Amino acid sequence: MVENINIALQQEVSEDLLEVREGGRGMQLVYMSNYGTKTMLNTVFGNTGWSYSVDRLDIISDGPEVAYRAQVRLIVTVDNKMVTRSDVGFGNGKFGSNYDKHELAGKEAVTDALKRCACSLGPALGLHLYDKNNSIHGKLTGKSKSKPKNTKPTAAKPPSGVLSKYRQKAKTPKARAPKSDRQEELEKELLSEDTE
Repeated sequence: MVENINIALQQEVSEDLLEVREGGRGMQLVYMSNYGTKTMLNTVFGNTGWSYSVDRLDIISDGPEVAYRAQVRLIVTVDNKMVTRSDVGFGNGKFGSNYDKHELAGKEAVTDALKRCACSLGPALGLHLYDKNNSIHGKLTGKSKSKPKNTKPTAAKPPSGVLSKYRQKAKTPKARAPKSDRQEELEKELLSEDTE
């Protein structure tokens, strides 16, 4: 099982799980959403094969713009052994009531830290996004010859290919009961109506 997880972690993440936002100095930044990160953690490790804890959550600014720093620990289970990653993240709240600003800044800081922990496990969790020479940046931001795609995913899907193979269970087709003569007659009638 460890070998399969390692193979899965080396695959680049599906573009369906990536988004683009404007960063500082007008730069377009490609990132993996919180939903995408958790989807991939579930895909690679299973729903019960990972967890995280918030070790610290500190207010670093409480003015008109609220800012938080979070320290998060990600725990994954590989071959019945716990593997941990720890990192920090930052979040800010600019809009809404003071309560809303604090809530958003705290959540954003925890999410940022969790994504940073996860990406240290491999490209399937976003590590390749830190390589600014990776072609995915130009492709999704429109700064290449390829046509930019819609950067807001409608429904995130685990990537096809290697990753999905390790979480799929073998499915055997169910035997169908033979059709009655009446069922066959009705199907023929419906088909003939469609062709008229």
